[in-house]
Amino acid sequence: MDGQSATTDAAGGFILSAVTAGTTRPLMVDGRTASAPNRSYPVIIEPANLLAGQANTNPYIFYLPAIDTQYEVEVIPNQDSVVTTPRVPGVQMTIPAGANLRNRDGAPV
Repeated sequence: MDGQSATTDAAGGFILSAVTAGTTRPLMVDGRTASAPNRSYPVIIEPANLLAGQANTNPYIFYLPAIDTQYEVEVIPNQDSVVTTPRVPGVQMTIPAGANLRNRDGAPV
């Protein structure tokens, strides 16, 4: 947030300093830094309401579910890709050819 970053402690707490107050400020939580072999976590953006001149506490806990890498689907840039998983039967997503898929930080997926 505002170019600042923090790493959580063992209990998941963190402190960001020198950020601008405001409502629904986008706070990026990057789970990729906690990823390990056979376990990956997402990047999420959550709204934060920050009041000036005081310590602000997030009213909920961020939960980052592990990404299901067992059923990964390769997306081929020049053709439509149909994505399904047996973990969610009957649901599919079509990614059109030429889609520019990027993480919240702008890195290519």
